[in-house]
Amino acid sequence: MYPDAGYASFRCAQADELGVRTMHPGDEVVETCRELSGRRGGFDVAFERSGAPGALPALFEAVRREAVVVTVGHPSRPTEIDLAGHINKKGITLRGVFGRRLWDSWEELLLLESGRLELDWLVTLRMRLDDIDEAIGLLTGDGGKVLLLPNLT
Repeated sequence: MYPDAGYASFRCAQADELGVRTMHPGDEVVETCRELSGRRGGFDVAFERSGAPGALPALFEAVRREAVVVTVGHPSRPTEIDLAGHINKKGITLRGVFGRRLWDSWEELLLLESGRLELDWLVTLRMRLDDIDEAIGLLTGDGGKVLLLPNLT
């Protein structure tokens, strides 16, 4: 489950196909997460991928004590975080990810090569490198990952 800023309906549909429950920030995210997690008091891990400034406070409330919140989205402006209430008192680990984690990538590559991890569904388009401007435009709308190939005809 992840809150969504509402601008990437293609990605929400893709998540729905995988069985992920998508939610918008106004959809009572905290209450739903607590209901689904039962006695645990929240989820162990939450991913914020939209960059929507209002998404982080809801995620901090929706996770259990000592949980991990991973931010992937890039807000367009600085975001306030209640350090005392969410990080210190609740013991949440906040991790930002930009690109990839170097050493983990080697292990992931081994999984791909073994055939145990199938990620072809992530690449929704293959385009010529010359079409990079069009490809970037697709990333904010109806596109997943766009693979740019220099020799594609």
